[in-house]
Amino acid sequence: MQKNPNIHEILKNHPDLDSFQANIRIAKGIQKEINKILPQTIKSRVTIVLATPQKLIIYADNQIIGAKIRQKCPTILRAVKSIEAHKLIETINIKVAPTEKSAPHMKKDWVRHTKISLKYIEQMRTKLTSI
Repeated sequence: MQKNPNIHEILKNHPDLDSFQANIRIAKGIQKEINKILPQTIKSRVTIVLATPQKLIIYADNQIIGAKIRQKCPTILRAVKSIEAHKLIETINIKVAPTEKSAPHMKKDWVRHTKISLKYIEQMRTKLTSI
């Protein structure tokens, strides 16, 4: 049985994907700098993507984390620009992309009444119609 190659093995074997591999390396470096700034609870819920050398895209798991990152944008931009290789970054784009799918709502089953509950329902019905 052959083991499936991971993305790093694929990138190493294809020299034409060097720019993509460099983009991943740069994004990991930026991720380290941003992790120094963000609170511990948010660090694992954020993914960094370098779209262009001038634009940084940050994906947040939900809107609350996205809002917290928006508050920290000036600090994040200062920290990223302090690194010589990332001085060209001018904009930070924050997107919300949930990583976990929410469970679909369960279809409600019909309520099964006992004889006693049916008796009380009938009593309520007669009281309401007599009013």
